[in-house]
Amino acid sequence: MRSVASQPHVSRWHTKLEKLDAAIAELERAVKLAPNHAHAHYQLGMAYNQKDKKDLAIPHLHRFVEPAPDAPEAKAVRSFLSRI
Repeated sequence: MRSVASQPHVSRWHTKLEKLDAAIAELERAVKLAPNHAHAHYQLGMAYNQKDKKDLAIPHLHRFVEPAPDAPEAKAVRSFLSRI
């Protein structure tokens, strides 16, 4: 059996997940400090979606589109939310 280090695609995947976990932790702190910061909610919702945690992504994406309905990303987010 080959080690993870000898399989660069697996190693990169683990690194990406670790960075995503760190990003989620930072974004959770950000929305606690600035609960009305729409784009922080957008980024957090997208990060949770990347981890396939839609139940955690949805409320943050709603917190993004409600105060920022004309943001460039809003149309795609509304479309995403309508499909879930």
